[in-house]
Amino acid sequence: MAERTRQHDWVQWSDERARRVQWNETERRNHGHHIWAPGTLRGCITGEIFCIQPVHIGTGLILEDEKGQLYKPTAKLRGEPIIPGSTLKGLLRSVIEALTDSCLIVFSRSLEDAGVDTRSNKLGPCAIDRPCMACRLFGTTARGREAPSYASRLRFADAVASKGQWELTRVQLPTMWQPRRASKGRKFYYHGRMLSGQEPVEAIKAGSRLAWRIDFHNMADDELNLLLLALFGLHKFLPSEKQKTHVVAFKVGGYKPACLGSIQMISPEVWLHQDGGPTRLQPSELAARVTTGRTPPEFNEKAAHALAEIWSYPRDPKQLEQCKYGAIEGEGRRW
Repeated sequence: MAERTRQHDWVQWSDERARRVQWNETERRNHGHHIWAPGTLRGCITGEIFCIQPVHIGTGLILEDEKGQLYKPTAKLRGEPIIPGSTLKGLLRSVIEALTDSCLIVFSRSLEDAGVDTRSNKLGPCAIDRPCMACRLFGTTARGREAPSYASRLRFADAVASKGQWELTRVQLPTMWQPRRASKGRKFYYHGRMLSGQEPVEAIKAGSRLAWRIDFHNMADDELNLLLLALFGLHKFLPSEKQKTHVVAFKVGGYKPACLGSIQMISPEVWLHQDGGPTRLQPSELAARVTTGRTPPEFNEKAAHALAEIWSYPRDPKQLEQCKYGAIEGEGRRW
């Protein structure tokens, strides 16, 4: 198939709907993380991550193997690979930000360099009394030592390797380039055939499985539906002709431009903690929440279609396109 001219695309900024709400004493989501608020949901979501391509979670280290070769290791716990909870939180937050046109948790002058008016309060960090959807779920960051902040209502455990269902591998990858500063929206990377180079990198081997868990509390019903849709429901936003031939897979970890990090979230289970104890949602109810459940007014269906298209992954891997990586048309420079 023809090579792509770049390895990423953007979910465009949207002006279609208001992103933030003003909290007040009667606002249903105005609950701290320190209490169980009446009428809200608490529980957990569990499942497995299936690595459909190698995954590398950087540690900042460079190690030497028994043959004297230097390489970059992937994150491990007691010798077994993990995907840290912070990595999963960042991944899911980026999805929710795109689906609800929320503020950017990673904020830099690159937006101003791209001509984006950050002073309009469209993309700048949220204030505690006027949070976007992503900040309501994942928390806000204090802007100054005395500034208030709001803790996340979601807790992410590290994804740990499922017993007997993982392997590590060593791959040779190209040296990464610094990303371009300009931005047309929220950037997401395509899936594609893995590139090769001269840089030794340790990765979780394709076919490995890791178990993950998200605990939640004080969630409104539509917020839970949004979370489940982001995890398991983006497939329905693919074009009809692609829904039988493609799935939607996430990208996580390092070397995404070299086509590492493609994963699927599989085997989901949702447990709600009620007065009588934990209750597992039936598969039919879980499917209903994902496919037809009411979502918050901030949800942007146009963005969901765009993200699903970028992250579409062919059921036949032979159909993967080759991502052409490099500094193309001034998109970046070497570190």
